[in-house]
Amino acid sequence: MIGDLTELAMEKAQAILGQGCSPIGLMASPEGYPHVWARDSVITSLGALLLAGHEHFLRVSLATLAGQPMGYPQQPWSAGMDNFAC
Repeated sequence: MIGDLTELAMEKAQAILGQGCSPIGLMASPEGYPHVWARDSVITSLGALLLAGHEHFLRVSLATLAGQPMGYPQQPWSAGMDNFAC
C-alpha cells in the first residue's frame, strides 16, 4: 500500500512540474499566476532534482531571476512572463 501511495505521489508531482515548467523557469501557477518566484523555484527544484528531465529548470529559473534589473547586491524575488518576449 505504501509503495502504491508513493508511486501515485510521484506521478502527481511529475504532472504538476510539467504544468509549472515554462521557458522562463518554474512558475507558481501557469494559468493564474505566471511568475517565477525565487523562493518557490528553489524549493520546487529540490523535488525536481529527483525527476529525470526536470533538473535544468532550476538553472533556467535562476538565470531568469538573475537577468532582472536590480541594484547590487539585491536579488529579484520574482519575474513574470510579461517581462519576456516569447
